[in-house]
Amino acid sequence: MKCEHPAAEGRQVVFLLPGQMHVSIEPCQVVTILGSCVSVCLWDAKRKVGGMNHFLLPHWRQSGNASMRFADVAVPALLRRMMELGARREFITAKVFGGAALHRDEREYASSLGAGNVAAALNLLAIESIPVVAQETGGSTGRKIVFHSDEGAAWSKPV
Repeated sequence: MKCEHPAAEGRQVVFLLPGQMHVSIEPCQVVTILGSCVSVCLWDAKRKVGGMNHFLLPHWRQSGNASMRFADVAVPALLRRMMELGARREFITAKVFGGAALHRDEREYASSLGAGNVAAALNLLAIESIPVVAQETGGSTGRKIVFHSDEGAAWSKPV
């Protein structure tokens, strides 16, 4: 997963901002930059449907809008959109990235926002019975994530 990502090679390039997701049956290169935020990449190898989200906080507190800035809104929305495009739950796998503790000592990671985001993502995927096949989370630096929706391949580079 850690390597220089390939060029888009004719794929549409989509850059995700916090609170966004992109799901496609067409070849796309989805890119985002994460700090304490987390991205979940979902991939159905049989149906060739892939998608990625970018969320900032673990839980929506039932006040204000239920936006995709929250894990408990963003992960189910990503799964729902995958299935709307033909993915089947039993063929979907996940890759999870991000959740750094940018301004904390490693000993304080467990109480960081990044750790909370990672825990929320992993818990939501477990509830949905989606296996996590790759994970690069934690640490103290941000990451650039690149995901190819047509192959399920993902790359991570420290930033």
